[in-house]
Amino acid sequence: MADFTPEAVLDVISRGHLDCSICMERFTDPKLLKCRHNFCKKCLEDMMEAQRKALNVICCPACRQDTVIPKAGIAGLDSNFTLKALVDEVSQTEILLRRQRSRIICELCVEGKQAVSRCCDCNVNLCQECHTSHKRMKTTNAHEVVTIDDLRSGKATYVSGQRNEIPKCKKHDQQDLIFYCATCSTLICTACAAVDHRAHIVGDISAASTEFEEIISHLLKKVEEKLKKCKAAKDVALQSRNKHSKMVSEKQTAITQKADEDVARIRENERRLKDQLLEISAKKEKQIADHLTQLEENTRHTKATLDRVKNDTFKIIPFDLLKMKDSILHDLEVAEGWSIPDPVRCMTSEDFKQSGTLSQADLDFLNGVTKRPPLQPRPRIYSNSGQKATPNEARGQVTEDEAAITPVEVEVQVTEGEAAITPQVINQKIEDEAAITPVQKDEDIFVTHKKKFDKRVGRRVIGGGGPLQGY
Repeated sequence: MADFTPEAVLDVISRGHLDCSICMERFTDPKLLKCRHNFCKKCLEDMMEAQRKALNVICCPACRQDTVIPKAGIAGLDSNFTLKALVDEVSQTEILLRRQRSRIICELCVEGKQAVSRCCDCNVNLCQECHTSHKRMKTTNAHEVVTIDDLRSGKATYVSGQRNEIPKCKKHDQQDLIFYCATCSTLICTACAAVDHRAHIVGDISAASTEFEEIISHLLKKVEEKLKKCKAAKDVALQSRNKHSKMVSEKQTAITQKADEDVARIRENERRLKDQLLEISAKKEKQIADHLTQLEENTRHTKATLDRVKNDTFKIIPFDLLKMKDSILHDLEVAEGWSIPDPVRCMTSEDFKQSGTLSQADLDFLNGVTKRPPLQPRPRIYSNSGQKATPNEARGQVTEDEAAITPVEVEVQVTEGEAAITPQVINQKIEDEAAITPVQKDEDIFVTHKKKFDKRVGRRVIGGGGPLQGY
């Protein structure tokens, strides 16, 4: 079963937020990189030493972003005082929880008495005598003191004294950082304010912090609004994706259903055609069977007659042969007179047609008739001079308003003195002697003899000319 003791909860919190990702231990003097990731000071120093290069930048192990190393080295990086205080508070709370059943010794006196309270400002445990003395002293009577029992029960929270620690100036190590230069966006001490930042905008840290918190609060609201819009856009995108997926699924189902219906229709048509074919073939098979029965009967009787006549006339003496003359002749004449029935043909298209149960499409299919689309005639393009155009001229000549003319079907009017013209002569005459000019698509084209060249537009034929039909 999971352990939900206060110590276990604190251990989980520590591993998630208070452990260095390099050494996997509790932070020790955490240093803050430019990317806002924190690592132990010693871990960063060991990492720089392992590089064995005199580099002035360090790569963050978490996000790979570079941070410029100050002249003082890793020690010159900013310390995360909040994280240090949090580590101290969690560590002290863990100690108090582990010592609930053990004595906590006073850290102020040398008698080793049991502590009953803790000064949050001095950060020490006090026995009863030291607690009384601590309250009587002018320098400490205003400190915040809580009992050990309240700390153990959670009524009082341990606050690390490092939260009240004021960092020192890196340039003037004896000066506290008590000002903020808005011009340079950095914390400065009194000496820095008087010397290096004299003409800059310098203010109190508390005021600068409050102003920055307001800016952060304002920007956070904007970012939260942006987050809401992003979530709303994501919801719309998810709905669109779900709608798209549903539509695709429905279309696939429709396609499958249509294909199943088509297959079912084809199978039904297959079954129907097979049944009709078997019905038609059954009639033909009966005809063939009857024909074979008749032929077999005729063959049997004819053979019997032959065998009987041959047996009766084998080595017979003339007197007896003549006695059976009439009978033998009668049998042979009867056998010769038997008619042979006409042969029964196998199924033909006529049998299918006479059945009266097949459609024209079924008849075409069973007869192997395949309908092909009509062949489109190859266009012949003519130039303005009446001569057949070359391919290059044809590409540049025919426009949207011009017709590509091909002789497909020609009406020929035979006048007096003219002979009947065959289609072959017509085609050759059109190619050799016709003068065809591009006209509007909706107009008729008239062909006349080249010596009597004439163009007419309309349906009426004048002077023996004839319109080209089918263009």
